[in-house]
Amino acid sequence: MRFLAIFATTILFTLGNVGLGFAGEYSVSNVTERQQALTEAESKGENDTIHIASGHYMVTQGLHFSGEDKRALTIQGEGASNTVLDGDGKVSRILSVGGVGTNADVEISGITFENAANNGGYGAGLYINKGGGCSVTISDNTFANNSGWSCTGVWANIDSGTVRFYYNTFSDNTATSSAGGAGVNTKTGSVEFIGNRFLHNNADYGAGGLGVYSTSGSIVLSYNLFRSNSSSSFGGGAYLTSSGPINVSDNIFMGNEAFGNGGGLKISASVGDVMIRGNITLVQKRF
Repeated sequence: MRFLAIFATTILFTLGNVGLGFAGEYSVSNVTERQQALTEAESKGENDTIHIASGHYMVTQGLHFSGEDKRALTIQGEGASNTVLDGDGKVSRILSVGGVGTNADVEISGITFENAANNGGYGAGLYINKGGGCSVTISDNTFANNSGWSCTGVWANIDSGTVRFYYNTFSDNTATSSAGGAGVNTKTGSVEFIGNRFLHNNADYGAGGLGVYSTSGSIVLSYNLFRSNSSSSFGGGAYLTSSGPINVSDNIFMGNEAFGNGGGLKISASVGDVMIRGNITLVQKRF
């Protein structure tokens, strides 16, 4: 398990087993101390909770976590306006979370991921690649001004399980391929986007704000705002595809653009049921 970076000021990390007390509390001020704390927590075989204190941190080296067992990882900031991880246009990926452990759940909240530049891959701000049967919850974060090839703000890839995005903001992210703001790929997992804001994101190919690519899992898109997102091909606001059920309800699509199909939203559904209700659509453009 590695979590490495060079930060300007001290960060408080609290690592522990949820519900069983703390494995340790560490106040660290350099890379060596930070790695020592994580190595000690790893050796205890417990779930890890990392608290990042308020501050604007210039990330000079990408942060990495990889767990090959069933332990959960929780990373909590002090609110997206208070805890900022800034790639300064030099880091290709701010945070990547990997591992193939079944039920190795991930929760990330209260952090801004900004100014990463990944021109050759997925997920400049945040990259999650997990195995089957896990739960991934991303809530109350901001992903802003990230650039890259695809799924630039966030990329989440799981075989099965659940991916939840609640109350995040994706703004001014750009992709030279698809999904400027966020992208999710799954085989049979369920995907939920509830209460998020997608603002001024762009993709040169498709899915300017959001792309969800599922083989047969369910997709729920509710109470989100898609405003002024654009795509040079299709799905200016969002693109959803699955042979499973798709539910799009009570969203607002405003001023999104696509130079192909679906200025606000494009859905590709070969077999499953599609429910669209209660959405507000204002001034979408298709060229």
